[in-house]
Amino acid sequence: MSEEQQPYKVEPSRDVIDLQPQRQQVAITPMQMLNAAVERGDAMENLEKLMDLNDRWEAAQAKKAYIEAKSAFKANAPTIIKDMENKQYKSMYSSIGNVVNGVNAALSQYGLDASWDFDQTDTGIKVTCILTHSQGHSERVSLVGPPDVSGQKNPIQQIKSTTTYLKLATFEAVTGIASKEGNKDDDGNAAGAQPVSEDQLTELLELAEQLSVDKIKFCEWAKVESFAEIRRADFQKAKNAILAKGKKHG
Repeated sequence: MSEEQQPYKVEPSRDVIDLQPQRQQVAITPMQMLNAAVERGDAMENLEKLMDLNDRWEAAQAKKAYIEAKSAFKANAPTIIKDMENKQYKSMYSSIGNVVNGVNAALSQYGLDASWDFDQTDTGIKVTCILTHSQGHSERVSLVGPPDVSGQKNPIQQIKSTTTYLKLATFEAVTGIASKEGNKDDDGNAAGAQPVSEDQLTELLELAEQLSVDKIKFCEWAKVESFAEIRRADFQKAKNAILAKGKKHG
């Protein structure tokens, strides 16, 4: 066959544009899978597995939303100035009204809300502060202390004093808030002068709990109103003191 008789071949142009729309990957949620299974009439065993999967998925999403909200809150947390004077130790501290009122408004902007649970037993008063996100995930910090028998308080006042102290301490711990002196200059923000980090605070509180160290008396010894006020530079010193006090009680 001559060249003229050969069939003409059309080569595809490299400039041809594919007008086919690309398929997008759409994530299927466990709830969508469950709905599809119900429509198919799947066995109850399969539906129960999908319901459990959906519960775990929703819990994971709620925890993720909580972490993101708390991170955003801490990046824009309000500055709390100590507004009360402790005449016994000649130091300033923050009243619970000043801290809670100043922080709650900021928490609500990120879908966060703090509340307390109380329990009184023969061993002491237990206060738990729960920080909850609007999607349902929550985290909590608990502290236990004996009635405050200092001064001339009656039994009700002793309970109220301890409860107020523990409410403030647990609130500061779960939110990561620490108040500061109103007359401090920028030099006071040096790393050593800053309060302990959230991880350090948790470590001290858990250690005191494990060793049954009286947290109120420890704070009196350390000359702070709460564990959250312990300076970062004094973290190891405070930890060693808790260990020493725990050995004495042991």
